[in-house]
Amino acid sequence: MEWCLTVIYLIGMVAEIIVRTPYERRRNQLMKIDQRVSLAERGLLTWMTLGMFLLPLAYGLMRRLDFADYRLSSAARGRTGGLGAFVRGAAAWLFWRGHRDLGANWSPSLEIAA
Repeated sequence: MEWCLTVIYLIGMVAEIIVRTPYERRRNQLMKIDQRVSLAERGLLTWMTLGMFLLPLAYGLMRRLDFADYRLSSAARGRTGGLGAFVRGAAAWLFWRGHRDLGANWSPSLEIAA
């Protein structure tokens, strides 16, 4: 069961990368008039990458961190796992929808394109 939930999480991460790739390519082709990316924003994006991608990936692939797991019954694990899978799916859908709605105006930070 746990490996299945890890796979669902990894599939969600890959899906978000696939969703973002065409928008990132389009954004890189546009000429920027102004970019307002501060050092603080770059730092926060770095920490966000660490906390939302690298640490969950390490947790899912390495068994060294199993000591930090909650002790739950198998029924509670199933319920929380199902809820987590649902939330992961909803988050991936919202991520796709936000990119689709913004279209060419999508940018990870404040940028003004020509």
